[in-house]
Amino acid sequence: MNRTSIVFFAVILLAVGIAPAQTLEATIRMPDSLGGVAYPQGLVTSPVNNYAYVIGEYGSVVGVINPGTSERVGSIAAGPLMYAICYDSADDRVYCASSSANKVYALSCATNAPLATTTVGSAPQGLCYSRQHNAVYCSNFYTAELKVIDCATNHVSATVAVGERPKAICYNPAGDKVYCANTQDNTVTVIDAATNTSLAAPSVGSQPGVLAVNAAGNKVYCANAGDSTVSVIDGASNSVVATVKVGRTPSALYYNASNNRLYCASRQANKVSVVDCSNNQVVATLSVAYDPEALAGKP
Repeated sequence: MNRTSIVFFAVILLAVGIAPAQTLEATIRMPDSLGGVAYPQGLVTSPVNNYAYVIGEYGSVVGVINPGTSERVGSIAAGPLMYAICYDSADDRVYCASSSANKVYALSCATNAPLATTTVGSAPQGLCYSRQHNAVYCSNFYTAELKVIDCATNHVSATVAVGERPKAICYNPAGDKVYCANTQDNTVTVIDAATNTSLAAPSVGSQPGVLAVNAAGNKVYCANAGDSTVSVIDGASNSVVATVKVGRTPSALYYNASNNRLYCASRQANKVSVVDCSNNQVVATLSVAYDPEALAGKP
């Protein structure tokens, strides 16, 4: 088995296999007869059709997976070098960003077909969605900015300056804020989503690259690849209130509201740390396949 196949193995394993009981349920091996995605970088799920959508560095398509049958069911044309994906819950759409094409693609989950293409800044690396504003936010790595895409028109409606080498972004509905992790500054820019203005930029760990939101607790979690930690940011004060040690080179986060647990995949440790968010303590560690890159779960 070559490395590409193993990476797919790891990502899909994480995508469909981590349940509240911390057990691994299924593995889907890719690529397969449908071809397409290679070196997967992220995935989202649609609660409407219960499908998972996977992007990768290579292939210029989005892979469509049925977790219920553990099978890949199709591919949707998009761009190359995709590192970011998000789900639009108001319209049942997927948005994915091509770093080399400097574009964001809107895809319909109802038809599993492309809908629109939006030109953004240089090397888009992160996407997130706000249902309150029906907008997608896109971080642009080389231009140190965030583009706001109006989902009604799929046009850019605003541009916000952030820190150097921005990557992951997320939306916190508890405070109506967008958070942007800046990998070179070791900061997280906090943006007021109502006005699209910067509010704060708290310092976090080394090389912050992944974010997750706990809306009920008004917390944002930031995985720092350089020092293998997770910074806990309080949404009310815009400050770091705790730091959690996890496995080497954390690469993905997923917050499960049903059990108040944070799941952190560490690519060089080949493990997933399970964090109790009530006390910010690691309560379990799962061994997974090689080089895990993404996490997703069914609420």
